[in-house]
Amino acid sequence: MKNIKKITGLEVIDRCSVILEIFARHAHTREAKIQIEISRLEYLLPRLTSFWTHFTRVRGGIGHKGGGRGATIGT
Repeated sequence: MKNIKKITGLEVIDRCSVILEIFARHAHTREAKIQIEISRLEYLLPRLTSFWTHFTRVRGGIGHKGGGRGATIGT
């Protein structure tokens, strides 16, 4: 989707996003709006967690041997 957006310059949405948008437009009660927002956030969660995977390449510690937690010097 990101590549299509980059090439065309248009916003690209998938089927689930369209369905959530349709339900959001028709939601009138407070409870319905909350349910739509919960569904949207649950839908976005896996996409957001995979969005930040490039940080897994960042390594810390002495000599790039770990994530920087519990690193000891001189042992």
